[in-house]
Amino acid sequence: MLLAGGQSKRMGQDKASLPLGSQSLLGQILQTTLPWVEQLLLVLGPGQRFDPRLATKSPKIHLITDPKPHLGPLYALGEVSSFLKADLDGVLVLSCDLPYLTADFLAELVALKERAEVAAASWDGIINPLLAIYDPLVLRSAKKSYRAGETRAKSLLIGPQVKCLENRPEARGINTPEDYQAALKELFQTGLG
Repeated sequence: MLLAGGQSKRMGQDKASLPLGSQSLLGQILQTTLPWVEQLLLVLGPGQRFDPRLATKSPKIHLITDPKPHLGPLYALGEVSSFLKADLDGVLVLSCDLPYLTADFLAELVALKERAEVAAASWDGIINPLLAIYDPLVLRSAKKSYRAGETRAKSLLIGPQVKCLENRPEARGINTPEDYQAALKELFQTGLG
């Protein structure tokens, strides 16, 4: 599940469409993620511009419009969890602002999930709930949590057995134009972009 419908207030523009090399940030994340998933639920905000060529990259991609936009990722996860197949071992949840995501990292996360209800990653001591693999039952609890007044996606990490890849640069999201420029500089200096 890939959440791409946020308001991007601090960035000042849609993060998913930011250029990253020869494609958009969203295109890069799709390219990295598609080999690892059976289906990919791409959650967009209403009226969000989306390059239709991305949807034709794979029959695994299913576009979903957030029914009530801008209520936050916990709400979106709860609503979209009803579209998940019933027999899943795990659900990979990603935000669209992860320029450092790699296939090698996803392999580590998948291996870690075999020993936990939730496999996540942290950067600078903060676990990113939008870069994690969840047991479907944990993810389906998002709707109940939201209805009970919870608004933070991090609440999904409280209670279940969580294993974490600590201090991983892949867990860094980009929220501001400065974050984006720093990511471009780092990725293209190291040859990862």
